[in-house]
Amino acid sequence: MYCSCCISVYVQDQQLIEEFCGRLRSLRGRSEATALAYRKDLVQWSGYLLNQGISLPEVRVRSFRSYWTSITDRRSNRTAIRKLHAFRAFYGWLLKNGMISQDPTAFVRLEKNWSSKPRSCSLEVVRDVLDRARRRALGPHRTTLTRQLAIRDWAIMEFLYGSGARRKECCETDVWDITIEARTVLLHGKGSKDRKVAMTESAVEALRIYQREARPGLLRRRPKGEPASAAVFLTKAGTRMCPESINKATKGMTPHQFRHSYAQHSVDAGASLAHVQEQLGHVLPQTTAIYAGHVPFDELQKAHKLYHPRRLPRGGEEGQDKERQG
Repeated sequence: MYCSCCISVYVQDQQLIEEFCGRLRSLRGRSEATALAYRKDLVQWSGYLLNQGISLPEVRVRSFRSYWTSITDRRSNRTAIRKLHAFRAFYGWLLKNGMISQDPTAFVRLEKNWSSKPRSCSLEVVRDVLDRARRRALGPHRTTLTRQLAIRDWAIMEFLYGSGARRKECCETDVWDITIEARTVLLHGKGSKDRKVAMTESAVEALRIYQREARPGLLRRRPKGEPASAAVFLTKAGTRMCPESINKATKGMTPHQFRHSYAQHSVDAGASLAHVQEQLGHVLPQTTAIYAGHVPFDELQKAHKLYHPRRLPRGGEEGQDKERQG
């Protein structure tokens, strides 16, 4: 049980967090998803401090370092980075508004050896996952609803891998955004930035079957009086799917693993980083460049021998030409 003083501190902290997240959305133009993620991180931090009887504005560097060490030992790199961004934004806001005199996060640095390696799966794993989803969709089923949902789940997985779409983009895709004949889809990306991307033949095939044999039935299950949803992917209640329901629909891999795998396999097959950057909707080329970092050492050694200007063979440029041809 907490004393009345601790409860009062906790309530004040929650009010600060809510005010910060509101300003994050309205003044800084951050997305709803970012605001919710930051809010979750700050609420967890506030709960940790409550056990020590400390409010968010009262935190000192030593307390924050202790907490930071404890969470980085059991969190993925990307999660830890996001949490640090949340804490820095919050305490920067407090400092700017004169609520604190020192930012406790200012002396925390990310480790240089932290990896940004994408969480992609091998081509064999992806093929196996998609093949199993196809067999589930087109095989025998006990009820019409289970068949419709199996076809929908297969179409979602093919769509994610075949277009490189984000989970939220998958939710927000409407029927008129897809052009089956051209194998393209208009995705509504982060920061209200739309982009038209290509889809694979497998994704198009799954979408055709879904739109013909599953979506109409799911749409008829919507609540009475509810207008028909324009969303491509529907829940069993005939409404637009949310990100959490997309998670449940993908079996064997997460939605983001499909996206990472699409990018990695495209680069491995020879696609340019510019093409993959456009397909994924990355603003900065550095974000896409992580997929070019996984080169087998023997290939790297061979390329170095053939193309480095200071590694000409004894025969000069003529000898180098022969070596390249060989």
